[in-house]
Amino acid sequence: MLVTMATHSSPTELWPNGCYGSRLAWLTFVGPSPGGGKINPEAIPRSQHVESLFWNNDYIEPCEYWSIGFRNSTQVLVETILNRSKEHGALKLYNFTNFDWIQNPDASNVPLERMKEGVEVVLEHLNSVKPRVILTMEQRSHDLLTKTISKQYEIRCPKFDQIRVLSVNTRDGQRYHRHIDAYSIYGHRPLVGRFVIRCPQHPARIFNKDYAARIARVIRKVLISMATNNEPISINEL
Repeated sequence: MLVTMATHSSPTELWPNGCYGSRLAWLTFVGPSPGGGKINPEAIPRSQHVESLFWNNDYIEPCEYWSIGFRNSTQVLVETILNRSKEHGALKLYNFTNFDWIQNPDASNVPLERMKEGVEVVLEHLNSVKPRVILTMEQRSHDLLTKTISKQYEIRCPKFDQIRVLSVNTRDGQRYHRHIDAYSIYGHRPLVGRFVIRCPQHPARIFNKDYAARIARVIRKVLISMATNNEPISINEL
């Protein structure tokens, strides 16, 4: 991918609202909507050819200019999942696509019906980019993507054993993530051989780098375990 971008001219296509980052991504984040804006903003039509893609350039906006959660988590997630540093091109190899296209600071406030209107955009984006890893950022985007993919592909979920991932320390004690959603894609279409993993915490809600590193290591371990058929998968990240 890096060689292709270094030796070929950038495509001239433009993406729809809610799609950002590298045209040749190894990792795609899938969300309900762009962040920021106001809660329950006014609905507007989705523009289809407005977002410039990145080609052989670091996509630094989420790491430096988005909300504090994204600034803390994005680079850590990308570098760890890809097992590649920024200096070796990691930030040239990821992008975002969203079911919804209207800015909203809280993913849970995005109407499900409007997310469903974005299914074709997300699927077209994934079919075109063909990322190796698809990282859904929260439960509803994971469920909707799974429902969509299941109509065209066979999905196979790995077997998990004990899962324990430290989330936060509170006055009442420690909290943990104890469930991972993930699957491999099988069939005869563009996404065959890809892996879908739900991020245990939305990147916008990861407020320190230690937490980001734990989440990133978990995703990397699940990815490698699925790729090598090393099951059941046990995780203990404290």
